[in-house]
Amino acid sequence: MDQMSPDSPALNPVDRMLPWRALFFYGWQHVLVMYAGTVTVPLIFGAAMGLSSRQLVALINADLFTCGLATLLQSVGVWRFGARLPLVQGCSFICLPAMILIGKQSGLATVYGAVIGCGLLTILIAPIFSRLLRFFPPAVIGSVIVCIGLSLMPTAAIWLAGGNPQDADFGSVINLGLGLGDDLDHSRAVWVRSRPCLQLERPFGHADRNGHSHFARPRPF
Repeated sequence: MDQMSPDSPALNPVDRMLPWRALFFYGWQHVLVMYAGTVTVPLIFGAAMGLSSRQLVALINADLFTCGLATLLQSVGVWRFGARLPLVQGCSFICLPAMILIGKQSGLATVYGAVIGCGLLTILIAPIFSRLLRFFPPAVIGSVIVCIGLSLMPTAAIWLAGGNPQDADFGSVINLGLGLGDDLDHSRAVWVRSRPCLQLERPFGHADRNGHSHFARPRPF
């Protein structure tokens, strides 16, 4: 019998299979949110380090490439690695303050080496750290997240004002209005409000795609 017995537990709404239309739009929205969050990390790092456009594009390309590999590892799983769940592995904001500090003192090469070393160390101590999670209550984790957000507020303010303090329109009413208007419009889905915001920015020259390449081949080594 396909029908559940009265004594069987009800199916959790999270485990229900949605219609394909809903799955498509929810999945597309998830990709857009993931992309924005993943690209933001190298953009903040590049702005703080004063990287050129070419360096910034290479950094974003490498970021998306490694996030794709990590997503496959987490979703499919290899040996003891991976959650084996339908999730997207993005880029973390936690390491940004340390990366910016290392980069300003020792350069990009040291940042790359520190990231590789940190990854190897994380793999080694993961079994030990998993037993210590009970010593990190939500109050501790929340305090760390608040400190990270406060440390990134100056960079966010620069972005909101235009991105480059040397520009003549830095801090103008147009830049502030566009930034605040997009930030306050959270009542609609990301994929719904992204196109009207893009059309609104075109007359002010903030959506010019001339001279930008849409595709690039990653170079892992």
